[in-house]
Amino acid sequence: DKEWEVRKILGETGNLLEKFYGEQVVPEAAVREAERIAAGRPMTFSFGSVRKNQGETYRKEGKGVVVEIVRPGCEWSGNDFDLYDKSLVDCTFVNDTENLNELRQRVVTGFGKILGHQRGYPESTDESQNS
Repeated sequence: DKEWEVRKILGETGNLLEKFYGEQVVPEAAVREAERIAAGRPMTFSFGSVRKNQGETYRKEGKGVVVEIVRPGCEWSGNDFDLYDKSLVDCTFVNDTENLNELRQRVVTGFGKILGHQRGYPESTDESQNS
């Protein structure tokens, strides 16, 4: 009997899709679906688990940013599907607190900076975000 985790099954399924349709198949499908849902209206979407070099698709044409969340003490899982191109990361949040409200405030402040910068607003001087 082989023990399976849902996360591992999903990761391996992603590997198979990429093998048959190319590494950008999932983000390209996600972007198409987001554009369909938005139907020309201004909307913001979030896509989790950016694998390998898939950040390229989300960043294409200036339509997205790649955010990394790291937690000190958590190491790589050993799964190839957990690897990603760190050179594509625009912003890193460090999750080094047990206080959920503190982490939430870091993320809200950081995304405020990201969205403000994309819209041409000056950056805040708040330092609660690492980048």
